[in-house]
Amino acid sequence: MKQITIFTLLLFSSFAFAQQALITGYVDSPCSGATGRVLEIYVDGTIDFNGWAVQRQSNGGGFSATIDLSSFASVSDSFIYITNNEAIFTTEFGITTNILENSNINSNGDDAFQIVDNNAVVIDRFGEENVDGSGTAWEHEDSYYLRNNFSNANAGTFDPSNWTFGALQILDGQGICNGGAALSTIVSLGSFEPVVAPTASVQFETPYISVSEDGTSVTINVEVSQAPTVNGTVDVSLITGGTAVEGTDFTFASSETLTFTAGSSASQSVTIPIINNTNDGSDLFFVLTLTNESNVVIGATNIFSTYILDD
Repeated sequence: MKQITIFTLLLFSSFAFAQQALITGYVDSPCSGATGRVLEIYVDGTIDFNGWAVQRQSNGGGFSATIDLSSFASVSDSFIYITNNEAIFTTEFGITTNILENSNINSNGDDAFQIVDNNAVVIDRFGEENVDGSGTAWEHEDSYYLRNNFSNANAGTFDPSNWTFGALQILDGQGICNGGAALSTIVSLGSFEPVVAPTASVQFETPYISVSEDGTSVTINVEVSQAPTVNGTVDVSLITGGTAVEGTDFTFASSETLTFTAGSSASQSVTIPIINNTNDGSDLFFVLTLTNESNVVIGATNIFSTYILDD
């Protein structure tokens, strides 16, 4: 199957806050027979791994060994682990969930890995294609590497500066398997922190408005700070205590839900009919608030007053 690498970072960045899988660590185990070697992947968002795979490149010979990830099914905001010996890995790191055992996890410090999706698109890569890692900045013999926090998947464009490497041979003789402390005391698997997607905030465009009693209606706008990545909603709700009476001076149900569509930064609005009566009286007011938000946060201007001026 032809492998496809996304070279256009702008295109790829549009998915940066949606869902992505990143290689976040590897341990070249010092245990007998190199058992307990493990590749760590962080799933940022939710991914159905049906048809996805990890591919290994041995000694610069191209990405030829494939590890099917379909058995992980759907994973959300979690680490997954692929190891050549689950029992030893669990003993050394105390991790018991989201583990796949596969003998192709056997890099001895100069191999590369990449994640490909069900369309053979390269999602993330550690190491340079067709390069033996020996003597390079990314060599990790008898050692480990961890992804730097707040990284995004690289679409196959590998940069070793995005990783932290242990010293070569730092794991020699270490681990419970060698009569010492657990490898988890040296390597902090599960410590990667993903990029936090900014959350769109919503608020009234202005804090108040005045309208004549014979003004027919008033339109109140609610603005969004940025285009949300998923649909968001907020309720515009009536607060009790105003001097204007609903049904007598204006018409508005107890609340109205506004929807902010993913990818759009357009404001949303509610239109409230104003009832004109023939009675002479004082100016009146009613107050609205934003409540019951979903996939957005409520901004500072969350109270709106409407003053009805007697005609």
